[in-house]
Amino acid sequence: MNDRESARLACEMHRRIVGRIRAVWANKVEVYRLLAEFKRRRLYRLLDLPIARRHAANICAGRRFSTWEDYLSGLGGGGISFGYFAELERLERRYGPEMIRLCAAGLHVVTRRQLLRCWERTAEEVREVLASGLPDDERIRRIDNAAAMWQSEHDHAYPTTPTPHRRVSDYRRHVGRWEERLSQAVDEAARVPCNFRRGRVFRLLPVAWIEVFEEHLAIGERLGDAALSRAMTATEAKLLREMRGMWARGHPVRWAAA
Repeated sequence: MNDRESARLACEMHRRIVGRIRAVWANKVEVYRLLAEFKRRRLYRLLDLPIARRHAANICAGRRFSTWEDYLSGLGGGGISFGYFAELERLERRYGPEMIRLCAAGLHVVTRRQLLRCWERTAEEVREVLASGLPDDERIRRIDNAAAMWQSEHDHAYPTTPTPHRRVSDYRRHVGRWEERLSQAVDEAARVPCNFRRGRVFRLLPVAWIEVFEEHLAIGERLGDAALSRAMTATEAKLLREMRGMWARGHPVRWAAA
């Protein structure tokens, strides 16, 4: 086989590979649509589902659940993981069903993950592209460009090797976001009538709150005591100790602006 024939074969095989990958994307997105409707209507509760392994580790053998996690586990690892379903579900909530259709049309996986993390300014630009009525290929190109532009701006604003002071600020924002999420969960639980607050989720909510913050506080306390960085001053170590004391007394932690 000469070089020209080899090059032609390479191009042909490449087209076949890309075509098969796009078919896989389209099929997986179609499965997601079915699963999303199945979840929305809670039809999985009508099935006699085997218990998921992570549930079986916490309860007595033989008991069965009818939960969404058990249903996805029971599908037998067919390529739709918890992470994949959750990713598309979050995309649909933020951008609408048209974004899911573009995922099936070939929107790149890296772009999809950037769109989950991007600033609201970029998200609004993407929504305008989705509603523009342009052909799919053009919309995908514009969305790819918008996501790449956001990634470039983000990398410039938050370099991969930040200063110690930047790391402290980022860490404070990270814990602050966790506090906000858990606070919202507590507020939602408080609106549920008392008679219904007997499920496993309500029992685990305070445990999750405690575990998340105790882990972060323990790490911060060790860092403060070890003084691993000159940026970890005595003032910051004192703040961590005060936070630990507030948590022990049952008061919520309120971060100062980073």
